[in-house]
Amino acid sequence: MRDSTDLRSLPAVPCAQPHEGEVFAGFDLPSGACPGQTQVDSLSETGCGTRFGDYSAADPSTERLFGVYPLESNWARGDREVACVATPLDGGLTTGSLRTS
Repeated sequence: MRDSTDLRSLPAVPCAQPHEGEVFAGFDLPSGACPGQTQVDSLSETGCGTRFGDYSAADPSTERLFGVYPLESNWARGDREVACVATPLDGGLTTGSLRTS
């Protein structure tokens, strides 16, 4: 997955086609002043880890879970949204979805 500061710049790929990762949840961080990079990392990691169990029965240790979250400069504009992404640990492509029906 290429580095980006804008989630909208990443290509959307149907689950049936090979893809690098799957967006499995989204949530907003608390309002107020930006708590700093370390706290945003922690909130994002915890929030995505918690939500993965609601999305999939897959063993989370088989996936790399991470959040794409706003930069501090975007925080000032009210951007608090985290998009949670799961990618294969081996960095390869996958097909299908991790979603539990």
